[in-house]
Amino acid sequence: QGHSAFEIDSYQVVRDWSHLVSGSDVPVGLIHGAHDPVVSPRSVRDFAERLGNRASLDMFEDAGQLLLHQFPDRVLDTLARMTAR
Repeated sequence: QGHSAFEIDSYQVVRDWSHLVSGSDVPVGLIHGAHDPVVSPRSVRDFAERLGNRASLDMFEDAGQLLLHQFPDRVLDTLARMTAR
C-alpha cells in the first residue's frame, strides 16, 4: 500500500493512547510480543501499571511484532480468556 499505509500505521503506533483510557473504568486487555522492535515491552508494562487493576497484560516473551502470525492459537486463546472475564 506504499508510503500512505506506513504513515497511517506509524501514527497509530507512536501516539500516546493514555488519554483514551484514563477517564474510563473499563477493563483493558493488552497482548504484546516482547521482541517487538517498535513498541518496547517496558512501555507496555508501564502503560498497564498506570491503568492499575483494570489492566491485564499477556506478554509473549518468545514473540515479536507479528505475534498473531507467530502464535495464532495462543493469541486467540488469550483473547478468549480475556473476553470471558
